[in-house]
Formats: sequence, C-alpha cells, structure tokens
Amino acid sequence: MLFAETPVDPLAGWAAAIAALAVTVGLIAQIVLQVLAKWEAAKTAAKAQESITQAVLASHKAKVKAEEVKQDLQVATDKTDGKLADLVKIARETNVYINGGMTAQLELTQMLARRLADLKLDPRDVAVATAADEALRIQKERRLPGGPA
Repeated sequence: MLFAETPVDPLAGWAAAIAALAVTVGLIAQIVLQVLAKWEAAKTAAKAQESITQAVLASHKAKVKAEEVKQDLQVATDKTDGKLADLVKIARETNVYINGGMTAQLELTQMLARRLADLKLDPRDVAVATAADEALRIQKERRLPGGPA
C-alpha cells in the first residue's frame, strides 16, 4: 500500500473549527471593544466641545454685561460730576458772599477802632486798632480770587 490509511477522528475537525471560531470571536470582540472605546472618546470630546461652547457664550455674556455696567457707570459719573460742579459753584458763591460781608464788617470795625485810637490815644484803644488792622489784613489774604474787594 502506497498510502497508508490513517484513521480520521471526526471530533478533530470539529475541534479545529471550534478553535478557529474562538479566535474569530476573540478578534471580533477586540474590534468591538476598540470601536466602543473610540465611541466613548468621541462622546467625551463632544461633551468637552459643548463645555467650551458654553464657556465662550458665558464669556461673551459677561463681556456684554461689563460693557453695560461701564456705560451706566460713565453716565452716573457724568451726572455726579455735574452735581459736584454745581455744589462747588454754590460753595464758592456762598464763600464770596460771606467773606464779602465779613470784609466789610472788619473794614468798618478797623476804621472805627483806628479813629477812636487816634482821638483818645489810649494804649488799649491803640492795641484794639492794631488787632483790627491785623484781622482785616488776614481776611483780605484769605479772600477767594474774584470775590468783592
């Protein structure tokens, strides 16, 4: 006999088919796991992109609100500046008015004290006249520019 007959085990063919099937299932499982991993990564990337988009929108809203606040603050500052300018004007006019009256009163007092001192030549009257001269000089130095002389 040229070719010896070897007995064929019927289970051996099934065992080889099952082994090949097991390898194929393993490969398919690996591919499925890789696809799932990429899908999860894509979902994570999409969530990250959504978070970035929301952050950009929030940033834009904050910028717009900051600009509104800046404009409101400028309007309020302008109004306040105007009111302060009015108050300064009133204070200056009041000061000029009061100082003008004070200066007139001191001039009258100084003139009367000086005349009395010149008439009586009493040292006390001379001291009062000298003090009135000094008070009038100080008042005129402190007077605001543009006020009455």
